Amino acid sequence: MAPPGPGADIFAANCSGCHGAAGQGGVAVPSLPFPPPPLAPAGFASLVEPMVRQGGIQMPSFARQLTDAQIQQVAQYVAQQIADPAARTANTAYGGQIFRLYCAGCHSTTGRGGAMVRGRNAPDISQYPAAEALAAMILGRGNMPVFAGHALDVRQQTSVALYVDVLVQAPSPGGAGLGYLGPVPEGAVGAGALLILIFIAVWLAWKSRKAVP
Repeated sequence: MAPPGPGADIFAANCSGCHGAAGQGGVAVPSLPFPPPPLAPAGFASLVEPMVRQGGIQMPSFARQLTDAQIQQVAQYVAQQIADPAARTANTAYGGQIFRLYCAGCHSTTGRGGAMVRGRNAPDISQYPAAEALAAMILGRGNMPVFAGHALDVRQQTSVALYVDVLVQAPSPGGAGLGYLGPVPEGAVGAGALLILIFIAVWLAWKSRKAVP
């Protein structure tokens, strides 16, 4: 294990008051509706850094308190020293499988949200840091149940967060994303474009036929 480094001091001064000295979470903070989550699944600095920089759910942004170098240092410390070693074995492909099984039914396969019963809507998770998915899985949020420790273990939680990070930054290999609304609107647009092309081809053929003496 690598020595703590400067990230340990930054964590102690800025993070331990909510997340606990060992990142165990569950510290009661009077101003917060939920106890801050444990950091066991925060096994990748790429997940931690945007959350520290931007904040999310009930965590404030530290962009004004910490420099870019300090944010990177504390993110590395959390990922390498605080997180459960099992979290560091997570991978994106596995996270995609779990996401499609547990999450896509509400958030859609693209993560852009979707309609639910009683006029409710699942949020567009591409608008938030991927680590917010970890917090939501641990704490639950709104209509979302708690998945951590029940349906998903630490490695699975981290894998889902890695996959959500891909969804957040996903390019559209097929061209315009069309709002990432899924295959139905994309198919409708494709069908409409095909009908227009068929109409143009028939019209051109009809005109050329009439032009023949």
